[in-house]
Amino acid sequence: MRGRGRFTRRAGLAFAAALLATPALAHSTLRRASPAEGSRARGPVTEIRLTFSQGVEAALSTATLTRDGQKMFENRAFEAAPNDGAVLLLRLPEALAPGSYRLDWRAMSIDTHMVQGRLGFAVAP
Repeated sequence: MRGRGRFTRRAGLAFAAALLATPALAHSTLRRASPAEGSRARGPVTEIRLTFSQGVEAALSTATLTRDGQKMFENRAFEAAPNDGAVLLLRLPEALAPGSYRLDWRAMSIDTHMVQGRLGFAVAP
């Protein structure tokens, strides 16, 4: 019985250590987007902003924007937001015209893992 109690205690400690280590190993995830997923923006949209759970490398992050099924641009680089390493900015040369948009993005997390996703939104006339 004595050996079994040590095993149980050690297993419990190992499990607790694994739980504590998990947040440090987590990859960056998208927390917010502007325009938001599924939203219908009113007024001019001149930039797209992605906010992540941890820092991302803007220089290694790209986006492809499609409007009504037609690619507007592909693999455009993001800019880093001033004073916030967890925010990527995609500045647009002009305001988006009314229509349905899809943004496919790839971001390099500071833990060196690539994360990616898709964001759909519309711009109202």
